[in-house]
Amino acid sequence: MNKLNTLSITVMLIAAAAGGFIGYGYFGSNRTEESRPAGSVSLEPQITQRPSFSLNDPDGALVSSEQWDGKPLIINFWATWCAPCRREIPLLKKLAADNSDRNLQVVGVALDFPDAVAEYSKEMQIDYPIMVGDQDAMDVAEAFGLDLIVLPATAVSDSSGRVITIHIGELRPEQAEIILDVLWRIEAGDISHIDGRNEIDTRLQTLDESRLAAN
Repeated sequence: MNKLNTLSITVMLIAAAAGGFIGYGYFGSNRTEESRPAGSVSLEPQITQRPSFSLNDPDGALVSSEQWDGKPLIINFWATWCAPCRREIPLLKKLAADNSDRNLQVVGVALDFPDAVAEYSKEMQIDYPIMVGDQDAMDVAEAFGLDLIVLPATAVSDSSGRVITIHIGELRPEQAEIILDVLWRIEAGDISHIDGRNEIDTRLQTLDESRLAAN
């Protein structure tokens, strides 16, 4: 992992439900932040099959995503310095605990420094696997179709490895409920993968429109 003065990561968090965004940038040791009203948007995945990838954990051990083949996955791209990312962690822990009997696996991919991730993971008692990297983690995000690296971003795939949604922005409980409702119906064979993707997009858009109307 490169040191801070050689790290060059440009990250944009897009939160479009309220028409605003929060932007972050790494340019050497300079970090900039711009905040506007927060929200979220679900983007239709540009990929249909979850890519396999390998990254180190915070202790430097190489971890491969292939160990979770055959399980539904929630892959969360985050960083310790990203406030919306930090807010998501209790929800991700709850989703992992509440759905462990259904083999749901939550995985965190941190675009960050291993020591910072290790310290924060211990502080927050994160009990799902964490992978960490800089350019290599960005490459993983790009493999999921995130050409503009966005944080937080959450990709969800079924047990066959098919991506059913990529959610941009902070994941909220009511959004997670919609996504998992459709995921379990796909797993049960009650709805097709494509119809499930379309339903998630429609229901999340309706949810965001309702939130905007209420405000």
